[in-house]
Amino acid sequence: MRDVKARQGTLRTRARMSKGGGLGGGTSAFDNFDRMSNRIEAVEAEATLTDELDGRSAAAAETDRKLAALGEQSTVDDALAELKKKLGG
Repeated sequence: MRDVKARQGTLRTRARMSKGGGLGGGTSAFDNFDRMSNRIEAVEAEATLTDELDGRSAAAAETDRKLAALGEQSTVDDALAELKKKLGG
């Protein structure tokens, strides 16, 4: 548990550094890509660690995310069907 919390702290620090531009001042497209890639990896890792600390498995968390996405999709589909009814199509 200590290792997971330590890793979470490390990832949060990395995320903060990447938000502030980090220590390097490179402005090339490759530097920007690396910075964005690191930011995404840190956010994903933090989400995974948070789920694990909450006692949820990665599979359960992924299932919850998929179900939420499906719920949003059905809402969009319902709204589209209602709009088509109003337009007579």
